[in-house]
Amino acid sequence: MESPSTEAAPSPPAEPATEPAAAAAHTEEEPSPSEPAAPSLLRRILGRPILWLGIFVSVFAAVCTTISYISYLNIDVGGLGAAWDLATFQQALSTTWLHFHGPFYEAMDCGWTSRCSFLLVHPALGLYVLVPIYHLFPSAVTLIVIQSVAVALAAVPLFLLACDVTHSRNLGLLIAGLFLLWLPVLASADHSFHLENFLPIELFTLFYLWNRGHYGWGLLVAAISFVTLEIAPFLVFFFGLFFLVPSLWAGGVALWTAARNRLRPGNATPSSEPGLWQRAAATLRERTVLAAIGLMAVSVAGYVLLRLLVLDFGTALLGLPPLPAVYHLPLSTPNPFFAHGLGGLSFQTQDKIEYLIFIFASLGFIQFVSPRTIILALPYLAFILLGESTGYYEFGTHYAAIAAGPLMIGFCYGVERLPLLWRRLTATSPNAAGGTEESLAPKVSPAVTVRSSKRVGWRIVGTTLLVGVIGFNLLISPLSPTFSDVRGVIGDPFFLKGAELPVDLTILPGFENVESLVSTIPANGVVAAPTNLMPLVANDPYAFPMQRYNASALPFNSSLPRYLLVDSFTTRAELGRLILGTNETFPKLGYNLTGVVETSPVGMVFLYERAPSKGYVLYGPAATFPYTLYTTTSMEAGNGAGPSIVDPTAPYNPVLVTRTNATAGDALWTGPAVDIPVGDYRVTMELKATPTGTVKSTTAILHINVNPRGYGVIQTIVIRYSQLDPGAWASVTVPLNLTEPIFDLDLDGIYSAPAVQLSFSSLAIYPASD
Repeated sequence: MESPSTEAAPSPPAEPATEPAAAAAHTEEEPSPSEPAAPSLLRRILGRPILWLGIFVSVFAAVCTTISYISYLNIDVGGLGAAWDLATFQQALSTTWLHFHGPFYEAMDCGWTSRCSFLLVHPALGLYVLVPIYHLFPSAVTLIVIQSVAVALAAVPLFLLACDVTHSRNLGLLIAGLFLLWLPVLASADHSFHLENFLPIELFTLFYLWNRGHYGWGLLVAAISFVTLEIAPFLVFFFGLFFLVPSLWAGGVALWTAARNRLRPGNATPSSEPGLWQRAAATLRERTVLAAIGLMAVSVAGYVLLRLLVLDFGTALLGLPPLPAVYHLPLSTPNPFFAHGLGGLSFQTQDKIEYLIFIFASLGFIQFVSPRTIILALPYLAFILLGESTGYYEFGTHYAAIAAGPLMIGFCYGVERLPLLWRRLTATSPNAAGGTEESLAPKVSPAVTVRSSKRVGWRIVGTTLLVGVIGFNLLISPLSPTFSDVRGVIGDPFFLKGAELPVDLTILPGFENVESLVSTIPANGVVAAPTNLMPLVANDPYAFPMQRYNASALPFNSSLPRYLLVDSFTTRAELGRLILGTNETFPKLGYNLTGVVETSPVGMVFLYERAPSKGYVLYGPAATFPYTLYTTTSMEAGNGAGPSIVDPTAPYNPVLVTRTNATAGDALWTGPAVDIPVGDYRVTMELKATPTGTVKSTTAILHINVNPRGYGVIQTIVIRYSQLDPGAWASVTVPLNLTEPIFDLDLDGIYSAPAVQLSFSSLAIYPASD
């Protein structure tokens, strides 16, 4: 078979162009066969990763903002703990512009731990950047938008880093998209406001700059991360160690080789060859080594300075009150830091390990393909394993955002090394790769065939792996319809133990009613509110939460607040603390109802003012109270009740029965603790009276005390023996007339006749018109 000639065929002589215009048109209409065909519109769109990156970032920011905003409108913001954090930042930022009692004053930690500045909790000096922005737009929505945009923009430096590491813009786009889909990211950023969510953009930018050798800019970004959250120096220290290890390893190998050669018998060392110390010094003088050591040193110095800011010179420098001694971490023995750390190792260890396995599994364990990247994850592993709070290893809390920096960077390097791992796993013998044996197909090189086959195999395996990781994260996304099913399969304890997921996009009615009620509180009015309502009043420097506060620690006269904003989530203990541990009722303390919302996302909301009664205003539509049945499972057993029992003859089981030694005045039950609008109602109770002695028909055997929280008994309903059939269950209906809305109504059953054993099965409340 003849081989094709290597000589070029002579080209035909060119004909003169008699009509240049026609020739030009011919050239445009009939391109030369050697020119590549223009790519289709679809290919051009798919081949623009920057465009897709912009789409990813914009969509994530919009979705995250929407979810958080809906949570805010529902007066939920991810639960009570998240509302606490959001209100903390609102008050800290607003009071800093007002110069109220030092920078970043906030009542939450002030009343709880006597740390009256957020800088004594977290030395986050970077918050000063947000102060003028928040002053221009003083709303919780401002913080929600800022946080969502910051998390979304973190995908940009991650994309640039991934492109550098993997040498592929398409892979960089996939990794950036995975970051925005990753459960720890969305579950941390879709509610409230937390500084942890600003770490990813800072850490990705730092790593990208350092990887490119822009060490000066990298140090600037590192400093910004330090004043964002004090855990950043720990993470950055291990970033420096990551970049230091290759040079130290190479230098160590060179030193070991040189030392071994020197020790071999008869091996003379040339006088011109550098000695061991010279080799070590040369390694340490390398630019990358010096930069990495400098980054680690700056991290240590940054952490020490931040701690000193909180513990020592910060109070005088910023005019802050001293930090309570209990929050100092002395270097003496025993050190509280190490005591808590060792305690954390034995706290819920199995749950923590399962959580870590899941979070690495959500990235396909690809980080472990590049073992050096485990260095980046060490501080996060320590954070989880040494922590004593269950929130550290729950998705849906902000702590999961700390994992994004080290783990996603490790994922980039793992993806870059996957082809090398594939080649090692599919290595063949020299002959199979086209060695010395004669080939049966001389036209095609066997080595090329094998390499082409491997490339095709790798593309299939690599694509399947990455698609599988992305698909898994889509399944476990809080926005996915499969989320609840996946959670049920995976289960607890490490997965969403009561956290802020799954995401609910339903907007409950009535938020504007609560806003109207809150707007009646004058500026700088001293107001106490439950945690979930604090974001609505947090711009007031004199607002403080009812929960866990110490009035004497607040920097203003707060023996009793002027206003009380209360709702169904306010517990008895909180109100008890609010009135300084006394048993005085609202009227005795001078509080009167001035406004009420009967339709809101959290039910009824009440505003009390410490002033003479002037009536109340209803904001929004009036609510209707439907027929509601309360059994003993929704009531509390009183001090006069024995253990609940099952009575086959009772309408509802179990039932409460008075204990044998109960005396008059003991409560058989208390409850149901329900908010109820103004109106006329009927109350039906299922009761049984079993005489244990002589009792008259006119004897009062039960008193129903109508007891709104904070107001004492406003009405008493008497049940007499003649209204019941001895030894049989009977329905007793009594009227209940309310002239104003009631906050947390109890209809307590008070035992009155020791000669009768009373049994209680249920209680129902319904409008009198029904």
